[in-house]
Amino acid sequence: MKNSQQRFKNQMIKMSSGLLACATLMSAQAQADSANAESFIEAVENGKNLSSFRLRYEHVDQDGITAANGTTLRSLIGWQTAAFNGFNISAQLIDVSKLQDHFNDGVPYSGPIYAYSNQPRNVSYAKIIDPSYTGINQLYVDISAIDNTNIKLGRQQVNLDNVRFIGDIGFRQVMQVFDGISVLNKSIANTDIRLAHYESVRQINTKLRTDGALDIANIKYHFSPTASLTGYGYFSSFDDLGYGKAWLGDDNANQSNRTLGLRLDGASKLNDDWKILYTAEYAKQQDYSGGDKNIDACIGIVISDRETRTDYLYKCADLALYEAKKEGSGTVQIFRPGMLQRLQQAYKDESQH
Repeated sequence: MKNSQQRFKNQMIKMSSGLLACATLMSAQAQADSANAESFIEAVENGKNLSSFRLRYEHVDQDGITAANGTTLRSLIGWQTAAFNGFNISAQLIDVSKLQDHFNDGVPYSGPIYAYSNQPRNVSYAKIIDPSYTGINQLYVDISAIDNTNIKLGRQQVNLDNVRFIGDIGFRQVMQVFDGISVLNKSIANTDIRLAHYESVRQINTKLRTDGALDIANIKYHFSPTASLTGYGYFSSFDDLGYGKAWLGDDNANQSNRTLGLRLDGASKLNDDWKILYTAEYAKQQDYSGGDKNIDACIGIVISDRETRTDYLYKCADLALYEAKKEGSGTVQIFRPGMLQRLQQAYKDESQH
């Protein structure tokens, strides 16, 4: 199995080198003019190079385990054709190779991959999630035949807003990519309407998640060239993204969730040297499509290194939970002595009325 994987990887590297050479030659000959090509061959010749190389070193020093040192090289080899009859094609391969393997990449040799998974022979090292990988990074058709509308069909890189909820996690070597269809429409003045449906996602740990889907609605209105308001809804029915035990305490917990939010972004110029940048955002995440009810649960926590009375600790945890519920679902509160004093004062005030 390992020999066949190595042969495949060598073939991919050879093919990638050939593609890079061709891409470099075609890029040098490509015209700055972006007009629609008269033939598909011309569209390929006048396309855009999507190739890049990134050498990365990371050091992680974590208490209790061996410090990690990882040096990796990410090679992206790709090409995007120019427009031809209202569409173009993008294809990109990825190879991540380890040059220094003194780290735990979190990927087991076989079986499921979770947030707490380990690379078997490097368990003693701290984690750096940059596993070796060779495969297809992007492969999609980009259709622009409809006025003010762009449609992408296939495997694609996606980054929305500040990439908190939807993004490629670009600081890792194996980027997260999505398989499906996306539509961007700008028919309404100053408004970007983005809708998408993705059937699978390849994560940064190389795992392809196919047990669900992701639906996206992201609508951005531009007040000015420097200010915008975005409303969004992200609906994930992927019941297993590998976060079960780390997120919900149970690997079998259904992780399907929905996120609804509103985001304001802008910049105001004070003078030629200074400007103010501002952002305000509110989002709420809840269970969705059979998702675990604890996704938006309230949690009360008590921490003590001296107190041993179990009943007292439970009481303190309940008080923290009570405070969390007052703030709304999906909140966490850690017990503080002031909570007990406030509760006692509330009981006192109620008894006087």
